[in-house]
Amino acid sequence: PSLASTESHFSFKSVNFPSMHIGHRSFVLKICESNDSDLHRNDASFSINPFDNMAPVAFVAPAAAAAAPQMQVDESINFIEGAQYSQIDLNESAKNKPIDWLVGYGVGLCKARGAKGGFFYQQHTNGHEIIGFYDNYAAMRGKRVCHGHRRGFVVTLGASVPPIAQAVLISKEAA
Repeated sequence: PSLASTESHFSFKSVNFPSMHIGHRSFVLKICESNDSDLHRNDASFSINPFDNMAPVAFVAPAAAAAAPQMQVDESINFIEGAQYSQIDLNESAKNKPIDWLVGYGVGLCKARGAKGGFFYQQHTNGHEIIGFYDNYAAMRGKRVCHGHRRGFVVTLGASVPPIAQAVLISKEAA
């Protein structure tokens, strides 16, 4: 059965975190804390389409999942003091977006720029928004801090962080 209480949909609990369900945000699957909101129930409910006219259902094979990019998103910090980085100002079309959207946008910018370490995002109290890029892990050395910005986070990309299927999201509330 699904959290949305429909017979044609299913919900999936995390094996590692039994109080959490697999849900989606902006077409990205995530392990989400279960709650009683309609949004959560719908985002954590999926339809399973059987073979239809011999067209197979799309799925991620284990080998493809192992090769998927890996990342850690940490909302408890928004800067690494002493780290080497380059930064850009966000244009109007990229401002005031949800965190999930900004993470995806930042990952795309990292790929385009060849930044393999990760990036940080900051929305200053005056509304100014920036993304800073770390070219590699060595560039990310320094003290991890949370400056007094409206919001922000640091994303670490690559093999030194947990697999995407077990992605870690550290929120300010959990810190």
